[in-house]
Amino acid sequence: MLLLHLYELKRYRIIPYILLAIVLGGMLFFGLRQKGDDPTNNLSWEAEGGLKFTSPSLAYTETGFKLPQYDEIASIDLTISPKDISSSALQIILMIYNETKDEQFVIGLRGENIVVLQGNDYDKNNGSNQLIAHMGITDSKEQIHIETGKNGTIISLNGKIIAEKKQLNLMLPTNNESSRLILGSNIKSQYGWNGIIYDLKLTSINNYSITYNFCCPPTELIHETNGQTPALYLPGERPILENNFLRLPKFNETALLELISDIFINLLGFIPLGSILYLMIGRNRKKGNLIVMGLIILYSLYFETVQVWLPTRNSSLLDLIMNCVGGYIGIIIATKYGNLIKKIKRNVPDTC
Repeated sequence: MLLLHLYELKRYRIIPYILLAIVLGGMLFFGLRQKGDDPTNNLSWEAEGGLKFTSPSLAYTETGFKLPQYDEIASIDLTISPKDISSSALQIILMIYNETKDEQFVIGLRGENIVVLQGNDYDKNNGSNQLIAHMGITDSKEQIHIETGKNGTIISLNGKIIAEKKQLNLMLPTNNESSRLILGSNIKSQYGWNGIIYDLKLTSINNYSITYNFCCPPTELIHETNGQTPALYLPGERPILENNFLRLPKFNETALLELISDIFINLLGFIPLGSILYLMIGRNRKKGNLIVMGLIILYSLYFETVQVWLPTRNSSLLDLIMNCVGGYIGIIIATKYGNLIKKIKRNVPDTC
């Protein structure tokens, strides 16, 4: 390796330090920059009333969103006006999410279809845990009614039942203090919806209801009509609602090509760091390999810890593993060529 050879020449010993600064600076830039779009929360109010969602955007409650006996049977009524029904990907209108159990109930649109599902299988066009109904092309106000319980699940559009599944009982995760309501996207501001919500009502079997009216623009809060449940927050920037440290990727959430790309980037990015650190610190010390690997692990942990608090990044155990593997490969490369460099040194005079 040219780098190892240059390090043996006294006049060039500044070069590894320059390369280390470049590598560390590049890793900081790419490791901590916002990934994808900026974190602006694209919410706006319509003049005639209604809260407009332009992806990516979301409104949400704090945890503690629940209804008595809500998991036995429930109905959800909402009035919406879709603004983009050309996409074949799921656009999430409403989600009820239990952070502790990682359970979720979702209402969304996929093209011209209304989709009601339990779980995070957003990319499946059909399955045992979802009900799909054809809505048709429209840009006007539509009244959607969802009812689910032990007698099955139905979807009604403007007062007419358009889909029904007798055996489908979608359990809504609202029976403890870890649940929250999210509108416009999922917990990570993904699968965003484009459209307007005018009102929302959730009702239990005992006729206990939660109602939100989107008629008057507030500042950053929409209070529930009865004031008995958490208010909806409308922040200027999309918040971090899920702080998972070193989580493993869920393959149904991550596109395969994106996952493979992340693996190679994290692997290749740490190879030069491993080689440079071994050259500067490890090769002339007892247990130098362990010292360098310890530094690589700490540096990678720093990235994954900071990414917990970045809205468009994820703290991933897979990234940490690939970083460490890449650093170890860099150490192996530097070690393997050590004897070769000694031979080169014997043939190149030291001119200083």
